[in-house]
Amino acid sequence: MGLKYLQLPVNFGALFVNLTDAEAGKLIKAMLRLYETGEEPDFPRDQHTYLFWPVCRAAVLDSVSDYEQQRETKRENGKKGGRPRKQQLGKPVLVEKDSDLNVVL
Repeated sequence: MGLKYLQLPVNFGALFVNLTDAEAGKLIKAMLRLYETGEEPDFPRDQHTYLFWPVCRAAVLDSVSDYEQQRETKRENGKKGGRPRKQQLGKPVLVEKDSDLNVVL
């Protein structure tokens, strides 16, 4: 099975600029926890993390949605026999036919 990953948009740097490293770390850990277990954090309402959480949560849910969509597309293409091999123009491709090797240009 492939490596799961969470997409963290680069523009989050602009959101995190006014947060302390501890607050940013709490948000990132909460995003990972949501992705892995579905568990939502309970940030105190008087902290910055509470204000930024809805944006972070949406990013996680979008990432999960994108991953599931890609996975389903690949599954369907696999049922059809997979992706066709690319033909490279100008280079010979070896094709096996009746135990003889024929060069196709």
